[in-house]
Amino acid sequence: MSKKFKKNFKTSKNNYLNTSSKYKLKRNYGLCSDCKRPNTSHGWCQNCNSKIFQKDFDKWTSGNKYIDKFIQETQMKAKSKYEVIEWIPYNQIRNIEYLAKGGFSTIYTANWYDYISVVLKSLNNSSNINDDFLNALKNHLQFNSTSDNSLTVRIYGITQDPETSNYMILMQYINGGNLRSNLLIKKHSLFEKYKDLSQIAAALSTLHTCNLIHGDFHREIFS
Repeated sequence: MSKKFKKNFKTSKNNYLNTSSKYKLKRNYGLCSDCKRPNTSHGWCQNCNSKIFQKDFDKWTSGNKYIDKFIQETQMKAKSKYEVIEWIPYNQIRNIEYLAKGGFSTIYTANWYDYISVVLKSLNNSSNINDDFLNALKNHLQFNSTSDNSLTVRIYGITQDPETSNYMILMQYINGGNLRSNLLIKKHSLFEKYKDLSQIAAALSTLHTCNLIHGDFHREIFS
């Protein structure tokens, strides 16, 4: 088989896959009303939104070039609103209340813009950002992009505590707390337990599809 034939075959295959992917997006999400390209999720056009984000790049900064670059890259690549994160000035956060403390972070509840209930995860000794922090965020966003959004906790963005200089992650607030606390406080019927297990299994399956592992899964939460 000649090199020319292999090259032409590879080009034809790539063109077919691109066309097939665009057709699937168009069928599932329709066309963008502005650019007429297929939306990449419900009500979301990656092409148009990436241009909007890019125009605003010079209007904000975290003060850390690595975080700025990371946020900008995620905004440009986001195929849905669930993959978008932003830099959130600390003065936009209100009513911060301590919730719990873990081995690597301290958790607070708060309000963003006074009306959005959020969880603040303050990472211990994180004033000097590192690759582990950004990779953890990247993995979470990757998981969000491939899973049923009802199974994941949305990340809104990153902020920084001006007193400790620790970085904080703003996350979606879920009523009822974590699964372990919820099962201890609330009595679940057999059907509800089955439903919970099915959702957990689906989420773990998606996690493994992304070549990720949970790493902190406890069997005690089902006892």
